[in-house]
Amino acid sequence: MENSYRRIIREVGEFGRFQKTAAICLAVLALPHAMHCLSMAFLGALPEHHCRLPAINTSTSALDDFPLLSSPYRQDSLNGSIPLEMDSGGEWRYSRCLQYNFTDGLRVDTDNRTLQVQHCTDGWVYDRSHYGTSIVTQFDLVCDRAWLREFAQSVHMLGFSFGAITSGALSDRYGRRPTLLWCIFLLFTFSVASAFSPNYIVFVILKFVLGAVNVSIYYTAFVLGMELLDHSKHTMFGMCMYLFLVLGNMGIGTVSMIGRAGGILAPFVALLGKYWAPLPLLTFGVLSFLNGVAILALPETLGVPLPNTLEDAENLKSLGEKNLQNTEKILSEELQKTEKIEIYDKITVL
Repeated sequence: MENSYRRIIREVGEFGRFQKTAAICLAVLALPHAMHCLSMAFLGALPEHHCRLPAINTSTSALDDFPLLSSPYRQDSLNGSIPLEMDSGGEWRYSRCLQYNFTDGLRVDTDNRTLQVQHCTDGWVYDRSHYGTSIVTQFDLVCDRAWLREFAQSVHMLGFSFGAITSGALSDRYGRRPTLLWCIFLLFTFSVASAFSPNYIVFVILKFVLGAVNVSIYYTAFVLGMELLDHSKHTMFGMCMYLFLVLGNMGIGTVSMIGRAGGILAPFVALLGKYWAPLPLLTFGVLSFLNGVAILALPETLGVPLPNTLEDAENLKSLGEKNLQNTEKILSEELQKTEKIEIYDKITVL
């Protein structure tokens, strides 16, 4: 019966306007998938930083800005407060996690090497010339808390694994299109919510959910495309999905390189982060919402039987109007070979 179904599809048109539109709409869903996969490279951007000077512990002070590092007063303050350390490149820099231990306020000693050092007590100052903001600067994920930056990405990938396991069962039970629509809605909602994460724990939970729904969209769209298209077009559709995946990766990398914008960076709107930090992440949600609208035009394939009467065959015009008379002839021949109930049970597009 499968061969007969393929014959019918070829007669009606195996890759007409409907199939092309469906393939493009589904392939576009790979764009947000790629963007979210690389988002932590910018959400977790690690700028240069050092301990906040003990005597200048207000975030409103102009001396907190790295561009004023060459200021003589700031230079002297750093020399008297922050020890030097050698980086991996063999160059000296101010320590990122240590400061001199003062008990009587800020003072410059002629021999700082005799002073004891301690971990930062008043927070950190970050270089915001390249990254306006990121989860590192927002939640102070540096020094002894630096592992939390990688942990957030690990939780995101754990969400990928969870979504890959559950998406197939959900789409088989409730249908491909409902699963796609719900996942796109969740991606839109939680992408917007992540821009307003009040603390690190909420951010990590949202990253887990985003990872699960993101991979569910990609896998479900891939399966739906394979079911809608003839097997001769499967390779082409798979390559098209990967093409949009690569375009998404290139887009976020290119925009970040050109824009030089803040840590919460989304493709195509990187510079917006300098005006309002949540705006880049909001774009993730907007793209997901537009994808959801496009999915409404796709048909459902779960539990849809092939036509078993000539009257049902008339409905195949949505797949293409090519050679309709030949299609009716083929359907009539198949109906004569098998009882109607057997055709209904066995010929089903899953």
